[in-house]
Amino acid sequence: MKHIKHDFLWESEASQEIFWQYQDKNKAQSIEEAGQIITLCGIALSADPVAKPNAIPGAQPGADSGGSSAQCRILDVGCGLGYHIEAFARMGCSVTGIDVAEYSVSHAQKVNPSQRILKMQGKDIPWEEAFDLVIAIRHTLGFMSYDELTGHIARIWRSVKPGGCFILSVPYTLERAVLGLPVNQLSERDGIFYLTDKFLMEENIKVERFCVIDPAKDTIEEFNEKQRYYAWQEILDLLYSCGITDVASLKDFNGSPATDGEDARIFLMRKP
Repeated sequence: MKHIKHDFLWESEASQEIFWQYQDKNKAQSIEEAGQIITLCGIALSADPVAKPNAIPGAQPGADSGGSSAQCRILDVGCGLGYHIEAFARMGCSVTGIDVAEYSVSHAQKVNPSQRILKMQGKDIPWEEAFDLVIAIRHTLGFMSYDELTGHIARIWRSVKPGGCFILSVPYTLERAVLGLPVNQLSERDGIFYLTDKFLMEENIKVERFCVIDPAKDTIEEFNEKQRYYAWQEILDLLYSCGITDVASLKDFNGSPATDGEDARIFLMRKP
């Protein structure tokens, strides 16, 4: 049997293909979340809920792009396949999406041709005080060092308008991850076998091995990933270090308050 090994990288097409193949519920979940986020942030949508294009390629948010002046402008950081973009656009919002993966950007552009979607890292966000709402949903912090995260978050925060909101949601805090680790699981789907092995090392580094075993192709394809898990207070300290003072920790997008790291999934920030 041929054994192919990969390091999991967000920029890698092979990594992206294997990741998105098993995110079956993401689209329906994103539609629900978009509505909850609008309500949570108290955003008043345009009376004409029709997606309007960014007519000027590369136009700065806030410039005349063919939409109403009351149109909500949103930045989606790490937009993935563009599910949240599609949901917000259907509400009449003007959405800019960025992602580091060409695979994701290409798919999101096809699904949302009227919106602006760019391959870009968060640290390179050029806009200042341009968006009513910035989202980073299921954002994996652990691939960046603390210093890189500081620059990343600071750039995101700079792009929020005064009075606007920034929502950061994380798949896991350290406290929540510890409850579910280690994992060693073998499953089967359509004659293909999947082995998942996850455990926590020193310095809160999660190691994950994901193997796709296809008897028909006589191959084992292995993806290896390492990332650091950050504790709830570490995430709060990171946000405070970027000059953010108003942070609410939440359990869900309905606004239920989180009281500890096991509950905290979402951080809601409002810019003065």
